[in-house]
Amino acid sequence: MLNMLRADSACLEFAGVADLLADSLGHLDKLVIARERCTSMQDIVSYSETKMPESVYKIGSLEKALRLLEAIAERPASSLAELSRALEAPRAGVFRHLKALESLGYVETRKGTKQYVLGPRLIYLGVAARNHMRLPEIAHPQMVALRDEFNETVNLGVLAHADVIHIDVVSSTHPVKMAVQVGELTYCHCSALGKVLLAWSEPDVVARVIRERGLKPLTDRTIHGSADLDAALAKIRSQGFALDDEESAPGLRCVAAPIRDGSGCVAAALSLSSPADRLSLHDALRLAPRMIESANAVSRRLGWFGDSSIESGSASDAVIHSGR
Repeated sequence: MLNMLRADSACLEFAGVADLLADSLGHLDKLVIARERCTSMQDIVSYSETKMPESVYKIGSLEKALRLLEAIAERPASSLAELSRALEAPRAGVFRHLKALESLGYVETRKGTKQYVLGPRLIYLGVAARNHMRLPEIAHPQMVALRDEFNETVNLGVLAHADVIHIDVVSSTHPVKMAVQVGELTYCHCSALGKVLLAWSEPDVVARVIRERGLKPLTDRTIHGSADLDAALAKIRSQGFALDDEESAPGLRCVAAPIRDGSGCVAAALSLSSPADRLSLHDALRLAPRMIESANAVSRRLGWFGDSSIESGSASDAVIHSGR
């Protein structure tokens, strides 16, 4: 312990000298790496000695990065020194967080300056958060209309890392029904909601889902090979909807269609689920254009006014050409 305190003291002294030299020479960036090596030990000691409330789980580095983003939002075009003073934090630590955030697109510097502003990645997160918060409210009337028309359970889901999370559910009034709870997670590769969301996701998202969740065979109809999944997702993109034909559970059949945000990106999926003995595969295919119509109605409320005729046509073709 004594050795750690001596090392910490030496680090603090060197860190102060580094700052003085950097200020006088005007080359903080060149010295900040050396200072980081000493402040890292200081950070470890300070984190270990900080008493966190038992009810709150805190991650010091994450909390500092978020506070830094808030500081930049309140003081756009601030320099490293200004942000350091505003946060009452060592410049080395602030610099380290800035570089990490900059590499991810959450922070950037104004051209030709060392002034930091918020990056474009935060616009994406803000729009996504806004749309997700509005989605249940906007989609609910369409969900109720579908439930009343078919008296089957209607689900609204979004991608949550490697799973589908249900953010709204309107249940059937039948005594026997297929329903999940709001907030429940399901696999992507075998659910109609999940396959829709994967079909319009980037390849690295699909790869992450496979890597982290695998392709667990829940029934003898579940897709359990990556090549088969790729082929299924390509078909979904072509026809504009997805089916769960007893892939996630025996006796369950679902139809899902994509919901797009104002940029045209698929932000959510809308599905109708039913016991298979009440919804044949042929009827599920015939239901697909109606699901696309309802999903497009929600998309228009989110600001998307793209042409949906291709998807509707493909859905009709799927009914005609289905061999079952």
